[in-house]
Amino acid sequence: MKKTLLVAVLTVMTMMSTSAFAALPQPGIYKIKNVYSGTYVKLQHSQLADITADQENASVLYTWYTNKPNGEGLMTELSGDGGDMMETLDFIKGLIEELLEYNEKPTWFLTEMFQLHLVSTGDADGSVYLCVDVPAIENWEEIRDLILEAANGQAAVTYYISHMVPGNRHYMGIDYDGSFGYRLQAGTPEGTDIKWIMENEMNDIDGYAYIKGLEGTSYAAMNLADAVQLNAADGTHTFNPGAVYRLNVTTEVVNQLRTQGVDAAEAIAAFVQSIASLMGEGMDASQCALTLRPTYTSEDKFSYPAYFWALSIPAVANEDAATQWETAKATALATLTAVLGSNHNISQVLNEKADLLVPNTTIYFVPDGENVDIISEADRMTYGDAAKWMVEIIDNEQVYFAANPTGEFNGKYYTTLYTDFAYEIANPDKVKAYVVTELNSQGEATSDQLVALGADIVPASTAVVLECSTQTTTDNVLMPVVEANPTGMPMRSNAADNNLLQGVFFNEQQTVDADTRVLTIGNGLMTFAAPTGDYVDGNTAWLTAEPISTGIKDVKATTDTQNDVIYDLTGRRVVNPGHGIYILNGKKVVF
Repeated sequence: MKKTLLVAVLTVMTMMSTSAFAALPQPGIYKIKNVYSGTYVKLQHSQLADITADQENASVLYTWYTNKPNGEGLMTELSGDGGDMMETLDFIKGLIEELLEYNEKPTWFLTEMFQLHLVSTGDADGSVYLCVDVPAIENWEEIRDLILEAANGQAAVTYYISHMVPGNRHYMGIDYDGSFGYRLQAGTPEGTDIKWIMENEMNDIDGYAYIKGLEGTSYAAMNLADAVQLNAADGTHTFNPGAVYRLNVTTEVVNQLRTQGVDAAEAIAAFVQSIASLMGEGMDASQCALTLRPTYTSEDKFSYPAYFWALSIPAVANEDAATQWETAKATALATLTAVLGSNHNISQVLNEKADLLVPNTTIYFVPDGENVDIISEADRMTYGDAAKWMVEIIDNEQVYFAANPTGEFNGKYYTTLYTDFAYEIANPDKVKAYVVTELNSQGEATSDQLVALGADIVPASTAVVLECSTQTTTDNVLMPVVEANPTGMPMRSNAADNNLLQGVFFNEQQTVDADTRVLTIGNGLMTFAAPTGDYVDGNTAWLTAEPISTGIKDVKATTDTQNDVIYDLTGRRVVNPGHGIYILNGKKVVF
């Protein structure tokens, strides 16, 4: 039993030689190969680790490591579909500790001896070393012999223990027979046998997605002025443009995180640029970034990833730079606030908890009720799954975005929509987009003023009226379109260019005045009428009426008004007029 466990110790520790930190890859999902042999690591249930796999058969490994002030790092997690190395390591180390305590031997050195230091090789290929530091241990020979006796001649354990020289750093590498090895220096003249390449297996993201806390049902949505809130209930986010995020992530660095006109990644970039300009060579600002780091839930650890939203603060170069940090941080936070707005909850929490923004640390954005909070690296483990987020990529099959028509007119259902992203109508035979290009003779608009957009793609920031044949969401799917051209939106139709409809995002407020009109359906009519509230609803369309004099000479005849069409004084078409004053053929008449 002891022999088997000691073999496992060796194989677990060698497996963990394949990671890196700091200027090298961020924690994430990787396949790992040895530079000398070109072969990959594979986890196995029986022997725990193998270093002879090809790329196709290599294990996909989830890695996590924390940084140290000297720029190195310590591995904290390593797992794949062949097992969880860190859990195994902790278990085995405990058994060795029991063995030594039973024989009244010291155990204080075990923690340091089992800590794996991640060090950059400095090579252009981004390769890394993994090192084990063995402290000076009194009576090491006696302790070593006790372990070797328990190993009962196992070659791997014998090799490992016999090569450990207290007071030295040991590099983990590959021996020429394809097995793992440990040495005080490079085994080959070039030292490539102790270098490891981490090949990123996380797919970059470039599209639209919903975001929600792992343990909650509410989605992050821009539903209030200048604030992202976790109050889009499960199901309602499908109709809420403020819950649709334009997400671009490259090698875990978040380049774009935009919804309804506000880009959090842009704000972070402004923060970083401000830091860089003020700190100069005192800080490597390239290492300061908003990242989307994959993790796993305990239930589906090896299949569906969850994520941490993390902001890394790099170390400062010296004490002089450290004294500049507080001033630089305050200026950078002011810059971020200017981009997001002072009422934005992200701005507020970063300013309220600015003491967490310390060089050489990482902070995490976490769900907190209906808001977003930040925590330190130390609190991340305490929060557990509560610190994690789900990112649901909108694929218009299982995860989709759709119109939500409510008002019915002449057998069709209508709503207005205004988004900062372009979208394509999935079923153009069931959903049609309209704009308003001119007002009627009364300076108003009714259903008669609706003009077909003339395209199945609605450009970004284009207010439209959507006409739907049904209220079934799967019939009304709208497919967000990733901008591909330099202007940031698809080609606009002529109708969109002349559109009188305007829109408002959730993060804005459009005050209602006497001439504001919104889509209104009731009493068998569809028209743009004065709203009942003080503000126009977010993500909806509105227009401005053009008041005219009630004098007959000011009523201009149009094609419509020359065909015995009757309008009331607000410009609404009337089929069965009651008693009152109306417009008929461009003239006021009394019925």
